[in-house]
Amino acid sequence: MLYLHTPGRVAVSQGVELVRSGAKSAAGLANAVLHKVADNVEDFATASDVDESERRLVRLSRLMGLPRWLCARIMASFDTPEGALGFAGNLAPAPLALHENAFATKPDPYLSQLVAPVFPGCHAPVDAQVTVASGVFERAAAVASDLNAQLIATAATRLVAALRLVPAVAPRPM
Repeated sequence: MLYLHTPGRVAVSQGVELVRSGAKSAAGLANAVLHKVADNVEDFATASDVDESERRLVRLSRLMGLPRWLCARIMASFDTPEGALGFAGNLAPAPLALHENAFATKPDPYLSQLVAPVFPGCHAPVDAQVTVASGVFERAAAVASDLNAQLIATAATRLVAALRLVPAVAPRPM
């Protein structure tokens, strides 16, 4: 709920089902606890339960999922407040990219409806919830990755292919 911005009712439902699959008798407790969390997630994120002098640090710690002491040390290492904000912004998850299965025998309906690939075989950014719901992973039509990883892999394979086209040069005698 806090990190993935999942709606409370969805997180509670999924959490209870997950607990029920492992221990049916614990489903009621999980339901109560998760509802309590869902009802208080906004107060937790804004650190409204903390003294005003500590609120900014605690809010950052909670939103980034890092211990308070670590956030304090990181924030103190920056010369300017702008640098500290840059740190916070860099902790956001990378946008989701999809890399098409090159061995697929037919076009996938979900991938076919996406905008043109960023580069051959790679679509980014894509909506994670819509992508998972589409079934593209179950059909093994694509894998999830971050865009930079796909760019590096594509560049490396093209470089290797290009080098194979260049004839080997014999070393000159000395």
